Amino acid sequence: MPSLLKSKIPIWLQQATATQIKIVDVQVQAIPLKIKLKGIEIQELNGKKLITLDSLLVELRLLRTIMYLTPVLDAVQIKNPVVQVVRNKNGRFNFQDLIPNKADKETPKSTTATPIIIENVSLIAGMVTVDDGFRAEPYAETIENINIELEHFSTKSDDEGQVKLSLDIKSGGHIDWQGSLGLSPINTAGHITADKIGLNKLIAAAMPGNMPIQINGYQHIEADYKLSNDGITVNNGNFDLKDLQIDVKETGKTLLKLPSLAVQGIDVDLNEQTLSVTRTIMTEANLQLDLDAQGWEYYRALMPKTNNTTQQASINKPTKPWKVAVKAAEINKMVVNYNDQRIKNAQAISLQPINFKISEYNNQSGDAPFGLDISLNKSGTIKLNGSINTQAKQVKSNLAIAGIKLGELQAYIAPDVPLQITDGTISLDGVGVIDLNKPEQLELSFKGNTGISNLLIKDADGMKELLKLPELNVRGIDFNLGKQTLGIAAVSSKDANIQAWINQNGEINYQQLLPKQTTETNAQATPINAQNQPWDITVNALNLNNWGVTFQDQTLKKPLAIQVKPIDIKLENYSSKGTQKMPAVINIGINKSGLVTVKGDAVLEPLSAKLAVNAKNIDLEQFQAYFEKFARIDVVDGAVNIDGVLTLDKQPKTKLDIRFKGNTHISNLLTRDQNQHKDLIKWENLSLKNLEFDMLAQRYSAELLEIDSPFIRVTINKDKTANFDEVIIAQHTSKQHSQHQPSQEPPTKLQFKLGKIQINDGSSDFADFSLILPFAAQIKNLEGGASGISSEQKSNVTLDLKGNAYDLSPVDIKGNISPYLGDYHVNLNFSDMPMPLMSPYMVQFAGYKVEKGKLSVGINYKVSHSELSASNNIQIDQFELGEKVENPNAIDLPVKLAVALLKDASGKIKLDVPMSGSTDKPEFSLGSVIADALMNTLSKVITSPFSALNSMAYADKEMSAVGFVSGYAFLDQAQRDKLDALSKALKQKQSLNIEIKGAAFQQQDWPVIREDTLYVQLKKRRALEINKEAETKIREEYVELSEEDYKRLLTDMFIEKFPQLVKKSLFGVPSLIHPEAGEFFTVAKQNLFTIIKPEQERLKELASARAQNIAKYFVKNGGIASERVYILDTVIDPKWQNNAVVSRLSLNADN
Repeated sequence: MPSLLKSKIPIWLQQATATQIKIVDVQVQAIPLKIKLKGIEIQELNGKKLITLDSLLVELRLLRTIMYLTPVLDAVQIKNPVVQVVRNKNGRFNFQDLIPNKADKETPKSTTATPIIIENVSLIAGMVTVDDGFRAEPYAETIENINIELEHFSTKSDDEGQVKLSLDIKSGGHIDWQGSLGLSPINTAGHITADKIGLNKLIAAAMPGNMPIQINGYQHIEADYKLSNDGITVNNGNFDLKDLQIDVKETGKTLLKLPSLAVQGIDVDLNEQTLSVTRTIMTEANLQLDLDAQGWEYYRALMPKTNNTTQQASINKPTKPWKVAVKAAEINKMVVNYNDQRIKNAQAISLQPINFKISEYNNQSGDAPFGLDISLNKSGTIKLNGSINTQAKQVKSNLAIAGIKLGELQAYIAPDVPLQITDGTISLDGVGVIDLNKPEQLELSFKGNTGISNLLIKDADGMKELLKLPELNVRGIDFNLGKQTLGIAAVSSKDANIQAWINQNGEINYQQLLPKQTTETNAQATPINAQNQPWDITVNALNLNNWGVTFQDQTLKKPLAIQVKPIDIKLENYSSKGTQKMPAVINIGINKSGLVTVKGDAVLEPLSAKLAVNAKNIDLEQFQAYFEKFARIDVVDGAVNIDGVLTLDKQPKTKLDIRFKGNTHISNLLTRDQNQHKDLIKWENLSLKNLEFDMLAQRYSAELLEIDSPFIRVTINKDKTANFDEVIIAQHTSKQHSQHQPSQEPPTKLQFKLGKIQINDGSSDFADFSLILPFAAQIKNLEGGASGISSEQKSNVTLDLKGNAYDLSPVDIKGNISPYLGDYHVNLNFSDMPMPLMSPYMVQFAGYKVEKGKLSVGINYKVSHSELSASNNIQIDQFELGEKVENPNAIDLPVKLAVALLKDASGKIKLDVPMSGSTDKPEFSLGSVIADALMNTLSKVITSPFSALNSMAYADKEMSAVGFVSGYAFLDQAQRDKLDALSKALKQKQSLNIEIKGAAFQQQDWPVIREDTLYVQLKKRRALEINKEAETKIREEYVELSEEDYKRLLTDMFIEKFPQLVKKSLFGVPSLIHPEAGEFFTVAKQNLFTIIKPEQERLKELASARAQNIAKYFVKNGGIASERVYILDTVIDPKWQNNAVVSRLSLNADN
């Protein structure tokens, strides 16, 4: 028998395991039956060692086996077993080929286990090596010194044996197990201890794959346990974790250090699903949360992966809730350093220390008091003291937060906002409650206070302050997330300062702080559910004291800074529902001198407000840069004041209506142009009294517009432009903008009414440099105004103004104007205007300065149905022209003559200049109408000067011509009467001179004076005769012809010139060949006349004689001083009308 067993045992083992088994030696003892195998080696298919044993001893008790009909082994002993577990890169284990294929036909299993009794089983000095090459990071471990002792082991029902197990883990750790063990049914109870278990290899084995982190540390676990059909229980368990450290493999950075974590008094009942812990203590843990792009991956590696399907199945499967109770738990001196490197400019947050205590925690009933103290970045503290009631699913705690520096949290609160919170702390105290009774909704409430102190916010570069807030307190907070209510008893703050500006692109600096909206962002935005309950927010009182805003507008050529300080705001009864009245008092200081006060009530829904507004001394000079956008002026002084009631009203589906009733005035306005730096417009006070406007109705009215001491300077430049053309800056409107305006509702018709405009002590300064001589005029003491100004179609404006020009000349303007009907009736009267002051206009108009004179003008304008009918009554007293000034643009008229003609005997000029025209014509210009009318009047005077001498009863044409008998120069009685009348008129106008132009006419005068010419020629013939006979010579003008000599010399000349017409008798007596032609001497003269050509000299002598006779008559008979009488150069055959034989007279005043 022993020999047979010795030969068959290796074969049976090889057949059973389907592998190669080597046995060095087989020892068999018959009584008692003992089988001992030595040098056992079980190989893999490739011949490598899988399992080796030094020896295997089996001792069988035959008698007991026969007695119990069950195999009874006295002992089973295994010495020095070594198991090598290897998994290759393909994930296949080295023992898989030794396991039968499931597809192979299996032997039917018996429903009952074969009973066996073993009195003692021992495994001595065993070892298991593990080599896993399948992992991304190879894993190897050795479990050694494995010792197992099992006594009284039996598979029979209700039999229990005792078991002892101990082993060492080469990488660190020792496990010891002692207890009872029964297999039918399976039950065990005992005590297990795992001491100094190295976490590095343990974690690596539990979490396959290439982990980016390295976990080091040791754990100690011990507990009493019991496992049976009734379940599993653990009692008196303790868990200790020592020197835990988690490092990043790549960088070596430490993520977590945990010197000690102890969980004591652990009792677990899996069947009852209860867990109780006597005490948990964690001390001096240090957690580093330095998150970069991979940061979360490191921490995620610590979390077990879950199967979604399994997880979902477990969620859907109803489970009995566990009962958890913790007598006491503590976290002491914990440190958490958080730095999210994914956020730009994020500062590290250090929570150190963190202390937490909780006691009597039970998730089924009762309150568990807890306390949490956190120090944030050394300066801030967070303290919670409260209780957790898991049965009520409620956490209630007193909360106290103090000294939290907002700047350190900026990157986390607002990472994309370009600003720097350089200082400021926040505090919070109160009672908070978290209620989790509604799984679908978090119930959170808080009652308490909060505050911010010494807040300082700068721009992204840290160069400019945006907000300085020394103090902000919010008291009486009542917040409820579930009910969506927020109540605040009071909000108060003081001494804050806000810096704001508009950059050159027109953007307010705070716009850059808002997140930019993109198409993608808008597309992904969660739509707002219109049915969501709106938040109910109330603030009982808001008090802001001594706030300030410094605003700078950089869009202007010269950046403008406006200081709004102090700002004091008191607001009561604010509600987001907006249905109740909110009393408000607002005081705003503007640029140190101005103050705006607003006081009244407002309602938000529907919007309405009635506010008393009072603005005092708003300094216009401070807004100089804005005025420069529209005009090139310097506002040197001026203040705006407003006092009234402002009403706002916005009903549903209507536009906002703004109404105002009150008074406003601008005092001490002084502006200067930026070219000449002279006063341009100024006044002491401009006030609108009883001003009312309704913007929605487009209705504006005021009882009185009163201006005290207004002044305006108007200047005409050399190029004819006005100073206001240089001052006003043209505003360009975008054509594109105007072309694409959407269609709008027809605008409401504008309605306005101004009871009266009153001007007190007004003045103006007018200068015209476009003239050859610059002109300046001043009007002072202007009083009066206008009334009845209205948008009504039939409105009639009454004008009444009085003033003085040059402090000497009264100015009076009165009239009525119907602006919409186009009808005017205005009277303007200027009295005793010193005309030398108007020399520049006379130079421009006529080319002369004014030496002396006073001007009075009465102008009456009437426009009815677009037709102008006006008269200008002009009176000039003692008018004298001064020196002549060269002006090529002056009128081409004898101005001095006109002046002399227009003056009466007392030196006054009176003119009535009528005007007319149609104002409907596009070319109509009142200035042109006045100039044309004046030119027509002067032209009539100049072209008909003698008509201006209205004291005579002759027409101008009669007075300017003196008639003569043909061939003669004497004055008949009629001409002498005419010259007498003219002399009388000239005596009254001493500045006039008379000019005489003698004239002779060949056709009319030569037939008369040619006989004298014939007579002179006969005298020449007689002088020749005498000079031949006498020694003394004589000139022809001294020769006297007797009748006999005349006829003799005439006969001789006739026969000489016309011999064919004369014959002589035998005795020498001449006679006509044709006697029927007439008497001899008559025929002789007539024929001789035909050969005597007209002599210009003789005609000039006649013309000169006529002029001299007229001049003599003026001097001798008319009494006109000779220096006023001028004889002009004579003229022969002037082209005068009617072929009248006259000499012309003319007037002038140039000498």
